[in-house]
Amino acid sequence: MANLTKTQIRRKVEKLREQLEDLRMEIESLKDEIQDEADNIEPYENKYELTEQQEERKEWLENAVNNLEYALDEIDNATSYMEELDY
Repeated sequence: MANLTKTQIRRKVEKLREQLEDLRMEIESLKDEIQDEADNIEPYENKYELTEQQEERKEWLENAVNNLEYALDEIDNATSYMEELDY
């Protein structure tokens, strides 16, 4: 088994951080699309309230947004831990 140098480890960590940033941007984009979709749910023409199905869809979409926000927080945490390897 070959020994890893600090430089090799730092390079690998930097590459992983870049991949996490790419993933973060993709998740952020998807989250924004889902939020837009949820925000655009409106009552049908000549109606004042959403149907039960519309309410369920809106709730599902909003839950998806919340889960993606949690995932983004976890990516931020992972990135922060990885930054500590730079010392």
